[in-house]
Amino acid sequence: MSGWGQCEDRCTEQVFTCPVCKALARTLRKAVAFHPSWDSRRLRVVLPGRLSPHKGLALLGELVGEIADFVDLLLLGSGDFGRAFAHLPHVRLVCNFESAELREHIEAFDPDCALLLSVVPESFSFTLSEMWALGLPVVATRQGAFAERIQDGETGFLVDGEADHVALCLRRLASERALLQDVADKVRRLPVRTTDAMVSEYERLFPEHSLGDRADPISLGLWQCVLRLKTDDVVRDRMNSACGFQPGEALNPDG
Repeated sequence: MSGWGQCEDRCTEQVFTCPVCKALARTLRKAVAFHPSWDSRRLRVVLPGRLSPHKGLALLGELVGEIADFVDLLLLGSGDFGRAFAHLPHVRLVCNFESAELREHIEAFDPDCALLLSVVPESFSFTLSEMWALGLPVVATRQGAFAERIQDGETGFLVDGEADHVALCLRRLASERALLQDVADKVRRLPVRTTDAMVSEYERLFPEHSLGDRADPISLGLWQCVLRLKTDDVVRDRMNSACGFQPGEALNPDG
């Protein structure tokens, strides 16, 4: 891990690999402990993923000063845009990391919650799935997939995309750690979809007889992705790496 306000330069590529497998959930939920009794410590918040204008870069710029007195913030995999915040004492910066290092970074920082600030609607958000697989409550802007997937106050917290609204929510969580604990407990009980389950769902959605010569390009593209997930060892190894397995080691989602 890099020091406060420093950028970790040893990694060259940051990839968020889909974590939806039971092995990842089992491993990470054991590793990441939630500490509601630490009421006196500053709220620790991780903001995962590349920073960019559509991912809330300007919103973060407005927010970061408002939370400086009570939040320690980890920008995890922020890319070059994160360097603008490297001088702030309450910000820790990891510009790039490998997907297999996700657990290491989260475990070392020990966040209380995650923050997702997209200002355009997300279609699904694998990053949200990753944070849930880690057992972390998520504070997210109220739009797109965030609004569809998160039950406000139950499996996370939805806020309007304005800095003062986000800051108000975080300040509430900093003072109500029992609320964080309750939501974290519910997040850890959420079912985690395995890769095999996802493939099976697509197989039911796109039966072979419907993918003839006249199938639309989108359906054909999705079906090709499904077939690749079923047969491509490289893809399997990449997903296994997110679980901490070695290349070639079989993924056993039911183990």
